[in-house]
Amino acid sequence: MFTKRSFGLVILFVLFCSSGFGMVYPIGDMAVKPTTSFDSGNGYVITQGFLATRVMDGVEKTHLGVDLATYNNASGGDVYAIDAGIVADVQYSQATTGWGTMVRIRHQLPDGTVYYSQSAHLLYGSVTVSKDSTVVIGQVIGQVGSTGYSTNPHLDFEVKRLDNDGCGYLPDSDCSNDSVDNYYDPLDFIEAHNQPSTVARYSNGALNQPILDCFNRNGGADHFGQPFNNNGGGVYVHDWYSLDGSNFVTIQDFYHPGYDFYSAIIESSAMSAAFELKAGFRWYYMDQLAGYGPSTLNAPLCDERAFVDSNGLFGPANQIYVRQDFQTGKTLIWNLATGIQMVDTPSDGFHIALGGQESIDIWTSSVSYNQVILNWLLPFAGSSVVYRNDWPIHTTTDQLLTDNTALSNTTYRYYVQATSSDNGVVMRSPVLEVTTPANPNRYTITAQLRSGDYDTVDVEIVENTLYPYAPFHCFVRNDGAESYKVAATSWSFSGLQTGVSHTFYCEALTASDLVLGRSNVVTVFVPVPPTVTPTPTWTPRPDPNVPFKIVDGMHLTVIGDIFRVSFTAEAYQTVTLDRFSAKGYIQDPWGDQYSRSWPAVQFSPPLVMNPGDR
Repeated sequence: MFTKRSFGLVILFVLFCSSGFGMVYPIGDMAVKPTTSFDSGNGYVITQGFLATRVMDGVEKTHLGVDLATYNNASGGDVYAIDAGIVADVQYSQATTGWGTMVRIRHQLPDGTVYYSQSAHLLYGSVTVSKDSTVVIGQVIGQVGSTGYSTNPHLDFEVKRLDNDGCGYLPDSDCSNDSVDNYYDPLDFIEAHNQPSTVARYSNGALNQPILDCFNRNGGADHFGQPFNNNGGGVYVHDWYSLDGSNFVTIQDFYHPGYDFYSAIIESSAMSAAFELKAGFRWYYMDQLAGYGPSTLNAPLCDERAFVDSNGLFGPANQIYVRQDFQTGKTLIWNLATGIQMVDTPSDGFHIALGGQESIDIWTSSVSYNQVILNWLLPFAGSSVVYRNDWPIHTTTDQLLTDNTALSNTTYRYYVQATSSDNGVVMRSPVLEVTTPANPNRYTITAQLRSGDYDTVDVEIVENTLYPYAPFHCFVRNDGAESYKVAATSWSFSGLQTGVSHTFYCEALTASDLVLGRSNVVTVFVPVPPTVTPTPTWTPRPDPNVPFKIVDGMHLTVIGDIFRVSFTAEAYQTVTLDRFSAKGYIQDPWGDQYSRSWPAVQFSPPLVMNPGDR
């Protein structure tokens, strides 16, 4: 497989830069800013603005986001990602408290600023993304609903600096460390960054027509994604010099977060055109040549193309290669067996035509959650290179590929590039989008408060057809409390903080602690133990030796681990007390009885009680 790993890359985790296409508004007409009037044309109106105040529970509080709704509080409208990014958190909830169903996305501006957009009260079951998945600008992430603490369908939308739920309003005891300074006015923030496209533009706004032509010729934003700050030149078209300063290329870098795909467009002065540098060839140019790509290769003379080495110029005859020629007389070639090689451009008379005719039929004969079977039909005898998400994954002279590396619930873009056996024709199929179904196997846990216990939650794996051996390497996490990694299928979390919610989920791990996958997430509220006043379980019998009686029984108050007992005594006769003690048992609401003895209470001076005194 032709992947990053096959080149020995050190893969870094990166944040997604702002698209360079501006941002969009999260609801309604994405290009129109909502206002307090329906005349804005967005379709949604601000029902509660940023930093608006309202009295809640007797306290004036400040709203940290913006509420958006239709004129008739309709649910079901699409909610969009305002920019490209990575999903930081998804909460699926039908509860009538908190955010309900919510999505939070991590973004990064071209200047490196990280920020988060949060969409809450979404319609339960409408979320289309998952934690750690990538999103592109304008992608539907869910629908307007009324889950959580909400009286009518609306979108509660926040833009903030911190990756946390927040409380929606301040002040709030649950968010005592939060501050209004951590939040942006969401709609003003989008408006301020809603700038024109930077595709094929220099920083002064001038247009580079060859780069724009290449961008449009190869599929536009669907293929390239958005301009990306890769080598210090920003998101604009710029001149990139080799480390020794001997030469430079005019370049613009791109990144598509939906496919985790990096590419660049480089202008070729020799061809009065610009060409794409992508995938492994881009890695070789940028990284393997260690900053000397502009001097060693300079600009490409064509987009990469597949061909058959019928004369055995680079190895055994009739091998299939991907090839791209460069201005310095060098050519990069690749096939599955040899990887990438840089060779002198052969003078074999073979010319790779610009563009490529799309006349190859391509279709799927089978799609399952872990397999895609592709078929295609060539109009000539030849060989093919199969691309998935713009990475070549297979070379063949057949017209069928079984892709067993597909993941469930994932969209892939396949196309085939073919060369006739006499190298006379180069063709490329249309792009075929394939979405694999969800994995029918499941990995499910339950978590519930233990009956009769106010600080213990029991967690159990109830279904595990997805990772049948994972319970022996399972890491059950509890946010804010303990974590367990034991050879079992059930766990108990004790000593939990009361009065708050705790989140539980299980991660299936390999023996070397690599995460295979995560179970469903279960949230359990651990209540504060209530004050208990049980029915009196004993009353002293009148006795000549006992000069007082209990007149209204015994009261038990439980505060945390403290048991406080009180009762009322009435004297039969005059009596002087210097101390008092009690002994008996308590029956709790669950029927359990506990023996209790209370130490003597000393009275100094002695307590004098007359008949009828209490």
